[in-house]
Amino acid sequence: MSESTIVIVANDNAASIVGKNNSGKTSLFCIFNIFLSESGRSFSFEDFSLACHCGFIKAYKRYESITDENKEQKIPEVREEEVNLLTDNRIRSG
Repeated sequence: MSESTIVIVANDNAASIVGKNNSGKTSLFCIFNIFLSESGRSFSFEDFSLACHCGFIKAYKRYESITDENKEQKIPEVREEEVNLLTDNRIRSG
């Protein structure tokens, strides 16, 4: 099992979540809590690991640079940046 692997086993009566320390087990529970609770809580910047913050800031700055005049060019660039961020994070964490 790699460092970031989490194994989920479930049946009709119980569920088990197994993973090494700092692999994301608590984060998984927090995600379920956000999605399933009726509190109206949404995700915040602090809900994501520090490794993601620089990429989010960079993508947001690119998003802010979009205007009506340049949107045809910039929107595909921002989308490509998002794909690259996801791919880079998977490679580093895998």
